[in-house]
Amino acid sequence: MSDDGKSTARHCRAIAEKVRQLARQTTIAEIQEELFDLADRLERMGETDPAVRSKQPGKDGFRKI
Repeated sequence: MSDDGKSTARHCRAIAEKVRQLARQTTIAEIQEELFDLADRLERMGETDPAVRSKQPGKDGFRKI
């Protein structure tokens, strides 16, 4: 994985941890479950999604999928 990909993966993990902190703060079970699911998806996205790991963004800075 390139340095950009590693940086993006770290960023995704950091956001996932923030989402987990929010999930721990809520008392509504359905929202808590959704937030934990989102955090899990963010971690996987940083590890496996080629669009996230790509070094070649579109001209607006985002990779076109």
